[in-house]
Amino acid sequence: MKIGSRSLPLGLLAPLLAPLLWACGGDAQEHPPIGRGVLLIAVDAWRFDHTSFAGYDRDTTPSLSAFAAQEAVVFTDAWSPAPLLVPAHAGLLTGCAPTVSRNPTVVLSDGTRLAPLTKWFLPRDVPSLAEEYQAAGWRTAAFVDHASIDALQGFDRGFRDFVPVGGERRRAPGPRGLGGVAKRFIRWVKSLDAEEDWFAYVHLNDLEVLWNEERWLRDRGPLEPAFEPRPELDHVPPVGFRSPIFHALPPRHALQGQPSLGEYEVRYDRAIRWLDHHLVRIPPHLDAEGRLERTTLVLVGTYGLGFGESGFVVDSGSLSDVDLHVPLLIRPAPELGLEVGRTCESLVGTVDVARTLLELSGLPVPAGMLGGSASLVPLLRGETETVRTEVFASNGHADGFCVVDERWMYSLSRPGTRGVLSSSWFGDTREHRRDEVEVLVERGPGTPPGTLGLGVVDRAAASALRTVGEERLELLMRWREVVHPSPWNVDKRGPAVVEELRARGLIGDP
Repeated sequence: MKIGSRSLPLGLLAPLLAPLLWACGGDAQEHPPIGRGVLLIAVDAWRFDHTSFAGYDRDTTPSLSAFAAQEAVVFTDAWSPAPLLVPAHAGLLTGCAPTVSRNPTVVLSDGTRLAPLTKWFLPRDVPSLAEEYQAAGWRTAAFVDHASIDALQGFDRGFRDFVPVGGERRRAPGPRGLGGVAKRFIRWVKSLDAEEDWFAYVHLNDLEVLWNEERWLRDRGPLEPAFEPRPELDHVPPVGFRSPIFHALPPRHALQGQPSLGEYEVRYDRAIRWLDHHLVRIPPHLDAEGRLERTTLVLVGTYGLGFGESGFVVDSGSLSDVDLHVPLLIRPAPELGLEVGRTCESLVGTVDVARTLLELSGLPVPAGMLGGSASLVPLLRGETETVRTEVFASNGHADGFCVVDERWMYSLSRPGTRGVLSSSWFGDTREHRRDEVEVLVERGPGTPPGTLGLGVVDRAAASALRTVGEERLELLMRWREVVHPSPWNVDKRGPAVVEELRARGLIGDP
C-alpha cells in the first residue's frame, strides 16, 4: 500500500504565517482564503471489473490508478442501488434507495390502476445533497449529460446552476460527453469568487453514447489503444427488434459490419482508456485556480454494462455484479489530513456518498440519509473496517431485488413481468408473471462475473438473504407512500407508519 505525501493543512499554516504577514506590513484581507470545494463526477455504464485497479487484464485505467496511488482511496467493493440511469443518479443525489423517488401507481376505489405521467420524481421530503450544500451557503451546480436527468423529474433541486445536456444553448447545443461537460464545469469554477465554497455534480454519459460511431467521433475523437478481442468471444450476437431484450443486442447499440462480441468488448475497454486519459486532466485545472488543496473529489460509476454474463448483451439493467459493482474513488481534500494512496475492501454502496460528503464538509446530515445510508468517514479515517452488513439494489428492467453481503450475492427477479423480456428469457409467449429466477453466487477471487446459468447453491443462505431483501423492499414501499402523498394513499400514511419511519431515521420531525 502506497501512501501519498501530504502538505501541511492550510488551517495549521495560518497561525504560523500571521506574524510574518504582520511583520512585513501585509494585509491578510487583501488575500481572502480560497473556498472549499466538492466535485462529484458520475460516470454511466462503468463497471468495476473492467478497471486496472480491479486487476483487469487490460490496462484500461493507468492514469486513474496512478492518481489513486498518490491522492485517493479506492473502494473495491462499492455497489450501485440500481442498474439503470435515472434511479442510479437518484440514489447518488439523495443518499437514499431510489425506490422512494419512484412515483407510486394510483389505485382507485374500483381497482383501476393509473400509471403516473413520470415514473421518477425526487419528492421534497426526500433529502437532496445539493440542497444541503445550498442551505449552508455553498454555490452549487450540476452539469448533466443525458436528457433524462432533468428538472421535470426533480434533479435540479438544490442546484443554483443546472446546466442541461449540451449546455444552455437550445438551438445549437454544445458538445456532449467529457469534453463538453468538463469545459462547462471549468468555466463555471473560474467564475466563482475566490472565497466561495462550492459543490458541483458532473455527469458523464460517454460509455452509453459509445455505440453511436458518428456522434462519438464528432464529440470525442478516435479510440486508442487497440486491444485484441478475446477468442472465446468470437461469435456475432443477434440484434433484437426492440429493447430491453435478453440474449440479443439492443437495436440502438448495434454497430455496422456485424462485429463479434469480443470486438464490442474491445470498443468498451478502449473507451474506458480514453476516459481515463482525459479525466485526470480535471484536477490540474482546479490546481491552477488555487482550489485543489481544499477540494474533495469523488469519481463513481453509476451502474455497469453487461456482455451477456447476466442476460443483457452490451446493455444494462440486470440485478447482478456486472451492472451493480462499480468503481468508487474518493480523494479527500488534503487539508482534512486523511490517509490516501490505498484501497478499502469494505462493502459500501454509492448511496453512501452523499452522507459521506456532507460529513467531510462538516455539514449536518438530514433525516433520510441518516436512516437510508452509511457514512464512509470512519473507513476514510481508518477507525473501522465495516460500516455495512449488506447492500440492497432494485429497479432493474425486471421486477425483483439484489442483496449483497460480504460472502454472497443473492438476486430474485421476475423477467416474465414484461412482454419482450418474458419471451426473450423464457423462449415462448406463455404467461410467466409469477415465475421467479433466484441466483446465489458465492463471492471471492476467481468467481466469474454474471449470473447466467447459475442457481442457488445454499438454500439456507438464499432464504436468509431473500428475507432481508423482502423486508427492505416492503419498508421502502411504505416510505415511498409517505413522501409521495396523494388523496388515494391516505390509508397507507397512517400515524403508525409515520412513527416507524421517523424512528428509523427515514423522515424527520413534522
